[in-house]
Amino acid sequence: MKKLLLVLFFLGTASWYNSGPLVRITDYDYDMYYSKGINETLKYLENMAEIESAKKALYHAKMGYYYYEEKDYGNAERMLKKALSEDKDMEEVYIKIGTLYSLQGRNKEALEYYLKGTRLKEKYPDIFFGAGVAYFDLGSYEKAAEYLERAVNMYKMANKQDELNRAAILLYYSYDSIGDDGKLERFLKRAIERDIYKNVFSKKLSELYYSKGMSKAAIRYVHIGMRNEPENADTYYLAGVLYYETKKYKESEEYLKRAVELYGEEGNNTGVERAYDGIYYVKNYSGTKDELEEFLKTSIENNVNKATFCSHLAAFYIKERRFSDALKYNLEGIRADSYSMENYFGAGISYYYKGDLDNAAKYFEEAARLYRETDNKEYLGETYAFLYKTVIENNDGEKAAEVENAARSDLGSMEWERKKK
Repeated sequence: MKKLLLVLFFLGTASWYNSGPLVRITDYDYDMYYSKGINETLKYLENMAEIESAKKALYHAKMGYYYYEEKDYGNAERMLKKALSEDKDMEEVYIKIGTLYSLQGRNKEALEYYLKGTRLKEKYPDIFFGAGVAYFDLGSYEKAAEYLERAVNMYKMANKQDELNRAAILLYYSYDSIGDDGKLERFLKRAIERDIYKNVFSKKLSELYYSKGMSKAAIRYVHIGMRNEPENADTYYLAGVLYYETKKYKESEEYLKRAVELYGEEGNNTGVERAYDGIYYVKNYSGTKDELEEFLKTSIENNVNKATFCSHLAAFYIKERRFSDALKYNLEGIRADSYSMENYFGAGISYYYKGDLDNAAKYFEEAARLYRETDNKEYLGETYAFLYKTVIENNDGEKAAEVENAARSDLGSMEWERKKK
């Protein structure tokens, strides 16, 4: 993920640069390149370098730029370096060479040129940004943060919002990669105070506090993010989770319902299902039995995460010892998702208590197979225990021995003995 992120950052670097571009869309050579191609453009630039020898470094750098556009990186490198030998103060050439090397995975060489660029008398934020990216890609996160901080400050002063946001995001990942929560917290607070990517960093600070069990502090910052981006579904979802953690169930349900609406408007079905699942936990812990049952039935009718909610409703009915109702929804959940191991397990429970031991064993076996495939040892052990109990009561000694052998193999003898009790 980080490599992908860096490639995206590098690909955009040249297009962000505005202080002294090698090629402007108003330039004659730009129009020639797109109308007549690379060869005619190179001939023109070679000729201009001879005619205007005082500007030959610029024309040679432009040739490097067009070679770069053609993905002829060897000639691009040659011409860009030639330009620097003629004029060592061409800041964008340092950026272009750094970008060229980074795209080829030559990160140490890229860093070398970015660092040379940072030593120019005039300071250019893109060069500091490039150095930060190179350090990040080399795994030197402290140094990455040092250079990205400089870039962020310069972009902020220059009021370059897009560049500022991109640099700030990578600076966040640098602090996150350092693994020092204190430094990460201080960075996020500073960014929020300076109105840098406030909506994103408020949410990140909320998540940091939530991970540390500081739900009340997290709520404060999630509301700051909400004020800056009032229609962000993820923020409402996070608020719902935080209010749930602080046992403010009414507020939790309110924000989760709003998250459902916003995810729905986005067409984000995964988000809708996640928020509905949050509402289920709110109802389960704070609602009445009738409210919980009605919510689950409505969710199933609306085809929201059907297999999961069928499993939830079946579990509710099992708790109420309404095994026929539970079985109905477990089987419906299996029809919705044939890999829904919870529904196979639930169906086994209902068949067991209904006295249908053959079917109970059948569904427990399928649940065990699925739990084994997903390496879910905790639920696999529970399933083996119920399966063993079922076949013993069904007077199937041969099957019981088979189950024991499989359980010992998958769980280990000590764990199986513990589960069997």
